[in-house]
Amino acid sequence: MKYCTQCGNEINAHQRFCNRCGHDLKAFEQYRDSEIYFQPQPSESYQPKRKVWPWVVIGMLIIAIIFASSLTYYFFFIKDEQHTPNETTTTQHTSKTEKQTGEHKVSNDPKKSEKHESEKEKENKVKSPKIDVMSEDFERTYMQSNNLGGYMGVRKGMSHSEVEKIVGKPTGTLKVDGFKWESTKYGNLTVDYDNKGDDGKVIAVGVSPDHVTTSEFLEHYPAYDDYSGSEIVYNNFKGNGYLVAVDIDHGYIAKIQCLAE
Repeated sequence: MKYCTQCGNEINAHQRFCNRCGHDLKAFEQYRDSEIYFQPQPSESYQPKRKVWPWVVIGMLIIAIIFASSLTYYFFFIKDEQHTPNETTTTQHTSKTEKQTGEHKVSNDPKKSEKHESEKEKENKVKSPKIDVMSEDFERTYMQSNNLGGYMGVRKGMSHSEVEKIVGKPTGTLKVDGFKWESTKYGNLTVDYDNKGDDGKVIAVGVSPDHVTTSEFLEHYPAYDDYSGSEIVYNNFKGNGYLVAVDIDHGYIAKIQCLAE
């Protein structure tokens, strides 16, 4: 059964108008259906609002990463480079100042002054050269090279004082049996002067090894051209203007010298 929505009178299911009040029942049903089932459509111009906060967060993260990278680069690269030259300059300046102060400082104590001078001489002392005649370096720079003009910085025509600036003070003399000449030794380096006095000039430079037997030397340098009891001659490259002569003294190598061919 159905009832009129206007007066409550009982009506049939297919009845259009109420038989009591005359109310249009179909019009009511259409209005009700439109209220229930009507869903408004969004306007074409309507655009949903986009969320902004994710982009804000991403932007802040990018800025933080850039800032952290800049700080890291500054502290690990730029700052260290700035400090290093400053520290080096400061250290050099301090050392120079201390050196100048030490040089100009005069002690009233004679013992301290003497000790200071002794230490200064030790610092300025040039070490005499040590030469390994069995090394590849000597074989290349002496046995296979033209050293007629000199060796290890000592050249023909130099004075005693010039030689000593390079190789220090003499450490002894070398005199080989059967030879008239006498060489001045500076470590393993031998120098022949044209005059024994201080005004003498260098005329030859050689090498005198320590405790190298003739057999050891020949085993290391077997390609000789001539060998007698007192001398070994190496002249493997004929016509190059020089040869190497090795003097023997009582079974030991006394002196190695480059001579004109």
